[in-house]
Amino acid sequence: MAALLADLLEQQIAQLTQLVELQASEKQLLVQRAAPALETLTDQKEALLDQIQTLDEQIAEHPQKEIISTHPQLRDKRKQIIQLMESCQTNNEVNGQIVRMTLGRIQNLKQSIQAAYTGTTVTYTNKGKTSTGPSGSSIKA
Repeated sequence: MAALLADLLEQQIAQLTQLVELQASEKQLLVQRAAPALETLTDQKEALLDQIQTLDEQIAEHPQKEIISTHPQLRDKRKQIIQLMESCQTNNEVNGQIVRMTLGRIQNLKQSIQAAYTGTTVTYTNKGKTSTGPSGSSIKA
């Protein structure tokens, strides 16, 4: 049975490694702003995450799952899985930050376009929030 459990852990390592690779590709596509390719990659990532979850449930329900922490070979595989999961979490945070920065840039561009179109300018309040008002050309000083 330990051999079967080792096989399940190896599959999980392979799937998590593939997820790390997909996240690296995702980062590249986010930086390049390649939306169509990003959509395809997101579908691949979702399918892989479903597979990872299914495999994780199989491991959790395995009758000998307790030996993972005592068997040296299985314990090493578990450590490798934990490291891969930490890498996935870090990559996810980085990719999320790229998305937030991109959305911020889009918002600034949107405000600039609106200001140019309506003749208003975007300024900031004393609390750092954006505010729009008439452009400086209305001042009669």
